[in-house]
Order: sequence, then C-alpha cells, then structure tokens
Amino acid sequence: MIWNKIIRRINEFFKEPVKKQAQKRKAIKSLERKMKEGENIPFGIVKIYKNGFNIKAEGILGFISFSYMPWQYLHTDSWKYVLPSLKKRRFYGKIYKIQTSPVRFVLNAEIPQFKRLMLVKNQRYKGIIINKSNDGITVDFGYNFNWHCGSITQFFHLSTISEVMLPQLKCGEVFEAKFTGMTEALSTVPHCRETIHKLVGKQVRVLVKRRFNKQISFWVDGQYQGLMPFRKQFYQDYCRTHIRQAINKLHEDEWIHCLAIDTCGYGKTLLLKWISETEIQNSYQRASGRPKLIDDANFLSNEALDKAVNDVFRKLEEED
Repeated sequence: MIWNKIIRRINEFFKEPVKKQAQKRKAIKSLERKMKEGENIPFGIVKIYKNGFNIKAEGILGFISFSYMPWQYLHTDSWKYVLPSLKKRRFYGKIYKIQTSPVRFVLNAEIPQFKRLMLVKNQRYKGIIINKSNDGITVDFGYNFNWHCGSITQFFHLSTISEVMLPQLKCGEVFEAKFTGMTEALSTVPHCRETIHKLVGKQVRVLVKRRFNKQISFWVDGQYQGLMPFRKQFYQDYCRTHIRQAINKLHEDEWIHCLAIDTCGYGKTLLLKWISETEIQNSYQRASGRPKLIDDANFLSNEALDKAVNDVFRKLEEED
C-alpha cells in the first residue's frame, strides 16, 4: 500500500514537467496566432527592470519597455512609485516579437484602452506622488480610478503647498487634492504615433511649460511633446543666439505658433520650428535693452505660412 503511494508520487513528479511543457507550447501557439491576427491580449505586470517591466500573459513571461507603455513619464523613476498599484490592474497590448529560446515575448501597449475621464468639481481625489523637487511635487491621479482612465498627472508648485507639509511628503505616498475646475495645464495621456504623424507639415499651437529644473518643454496643442532645436537651416534669417534667447524668455503656459517639421524620439515627439515673427520679437524684447529683430506684424498670414513651410522643406531636401 505504501509502495503504491510512493510509486504514484514518483510518476506524478516526472509527469508534471511534461505537462507544463505541453501547456507552454499551447500558450506559445496561441500568442503566435494572436500576433499574426493583431489581436489585443491582457497582461499583468510582475516586476520592474531598468528600462521596462517584466510581464505575464497566458502563463508566459514577457517584457514591455517604458517607451511602449500606455503612457509615459518625464522621469523613468516615477514608474517604481506606481508599481504596487499597477500590479493590481490588467492592461492590454499587441505582441510584436516572440522568441522561443528562452520563451519570451515583447509587447506594445500603445493602444486605446482607457475610459473617458469625468471629474466632479470640488470633489477630492487621491493620487501618488511620482516626483519631488525644490519647486514642488508631481502627482498622478490615475491611481484614484485604478488606472481605468490612464494617467492624469498634475504639478503642484511649492506656493500651493504648506511649507511645513512639503518636507514631509515623499515619492510613492498617496496625496489628496480637491478638483476646482479645468485649466490648460498638461495631463499625461496616451497618444498613438499615427495621430502625431498627421500633424507633420502643419502649423500648430504649442504650449510652453517649465520642467522641475526650470528647463522649457513644448506641448503641441497642449497634448503632444515637441522639440525645438536651434538648427541653422531653420532660422537662416535670424542669429541662432537671438532665437535661443527668445525661447528662454518664454513664459509658463504661454502659447506660440510653430511648424511641425518631422517626428523624432520613436515617433512620439514632434520636431518644431517657431514661425511667428511677432512672437519671436516680443519674447526677445522682454530682456532689457534688446533691439527689435524684425518689423511689427500682427499675425502670420496664409501666404507667410506657405512660404515658411516651403522654405523649411526645401532646405531639408537640399541637405539630403
């Protein structure tokens, strides 16, 4: 009787790996089929690495880069502060690579998967502090909705926080605030590369924001991240030093008009050229004693815009 139990347990011990291997092969075939058909698959986050997350789908371990998460943060360290709550949520993505030895897959979660955000005025919401600086804190209120609405970030300047309270706040802690109404402030929300690429070659409105280290960042239509380099072919009618000084004098939450020339940063960032001569002049003159760069003008006319677009693309083609 005892020997029969021992023999049965030995057989089960050796059969278990065979059974797991069969399940794994079945899961791999399922993932390959879904990759071929472009089907979305649910996945859970297991742990964090330097550049992304270790994830699991259908019993198979995989990897997703921070760059291919449904939203991005300015600082990659912010991900470790929201990790505990992310583990409780299932996200969706598409497989774009599978390897068999060892068995792994790579996922892209930049797909529509969130509910529409509905905030109630004067109601309090909870968020996680994802960054702290000398200027204030950044809080992600997506935590309040269990990430069903994606990421909703808000920066709180130190002037809005008690001097006694600020030193006690730590990254990763829950922070509560009252919603007082919509502003033009930026929230980090997911956007597809296809949507951003459609803006190339068009005149766009750009929101100027100041980062935590007081460096300037640009947000096209207040939503898509932009980059404004001081390339010589972009500003042949100006001294690049003058353009740099004009950009440095831009105010927080100021809107400017630019030309979206191309995309960069894996198609997530728009390459911009500042094309409003009036705005350039006004910003440059903010420093005391600065001479005028150009004559006064009201708005950029359609003819001037067409000329600016054609000039930029012609110069780019000449370089190629």
